Amino acid sequence: MTTNSFGPPRSASTPSRVRAVLAVVALMVAGAATGCSDSTEGSPFKDFIGIWDIDFANSSFPLNCPEPNSSQNDEVNLWDRLVIEEGTLTDLIETSGVCPLKFNVKSGILIAETADPDPFTGQSAVCRLNASDPPGSIFADIHPSWELRIPRPEKGKAPRAQLLPLAQAPTLTFVTRDALGVETPDPSCTYLVRMELTKVAQF
Repeated sequence: MTTNSFGPPRSASTPSRVRAVLAVVALMVAGAATGCSDSTEGSPFKDFIGIWDIDFANSSFPLNCPEPNSSQNDEVNLWDRLVIEEGTLTDLIETSGVCPLKFNVKSGILIAETADPDPFTGQSAVCRLNASDPPGSIFADIHPSWELRIPRPEKGKAPRAQLLPLAQAPTLTFVTRDALGVETPDPSCTYLVRMELTKVAQF
């Protein structure tokens, strides 16, 4: 097993494009800035807003791909922690990672779901990462489909949360761009990230 610098171990037999994602994302995550918002006093979303540390021992980041990038249980982690802030066109936005997640809170319960379609573009929610070096020939398109769930608080313990995949599974799709700019997508990989989270700061 080999270990990346920002998450759990991954298999040494990871296919080349998955290795490319890991290498490029490692640099991006290392350089990502931590966001910071104004005070959330009076915000209806204050239970979600703050800095959340990831319990890597109890979290998983499996990327399972069909041919031509066949892989099973490779670990691709895009986050070293979650920073949840109040959004503008969505209730919440995660601002620390290379793939910003936008959430809307379900009425009356402490569950937020990723927004799809993206209200900023009016199109299907997706974030694109470069997966080639030099950049511009291979990309990884992530279609987010997660819920952020906050369980009932326990007296004397820090707030906890879980990031879980929705029924329509989140995917990662490798896209190749040729010299003429024509893009060809590979079959989509499932990206069933599950995180256990602990809030360490409140804005």
